[in-house]
Amino acid sequence: MWVKENRKEIEKNRQIRKRESFNPKRPLIASLICFLIFAISKKIGVPSSYTTPYVLNPISWNEFFPRELKNAFYIGLVFFVLSYLWQIISKQRLWSDPPIFFCPQCGKRKYFSREQRCRCGRGFVNLDEMKWVEDKHKQHTDDP
Repeated sequence: MWVKENRKEIEKNRQIRKRESFNPKRPLIASLICFLIFAISKKIGVPSSYTTPYVLNPISWNEFFPRELKNAFYIGLVFFVLSYLWQIISKQRLWSDPPIFFCPQCGKRKYFSREQRCRCGRGFVNLDEMKWVEDKHKQHTDDP
C-alpha cells in the first residue's frame, strides 16, 4: 500500500532531485546531437533558406573545416548553455518524466494539472512523496 514518506525522506529526495538538476550530462548529449545535426546538414549542403529550389549543395572539406565546423561548435555550445541553464532554473532534468499525482483513497493517478481534487473528493498527493510498503495484514494466497 502507498504511505506518505516522513519529512526527512521527502527532504532527502528533494535534495537528490536538486543535485540531479546540476548534472550536465543530458544537456551535453543534447548539444552534441545539435552540433552533429548542424555540422552534417552544412556538409551535405542543406540550404539555409527556402527561397531557392531545394537542391543539396555539398561543400568541400577545405571549406567545411575552418568555417562551418566552428559555426556548428558555437551553435552546440549556445544550445548547451541554454539547456543547462533551463535545467538549473526549472529544477527539472531534460527529458525527465513529469510529476505524477496520486489519490490515496481511490488510487487514481494523473499528471500535473490545475485540478487539485479527485472525483472521489480527496486531494491528490505527489507520488514522489509516497512510498510503497507491503501490507503486513494481507494474506498471501499464492502460498501452498
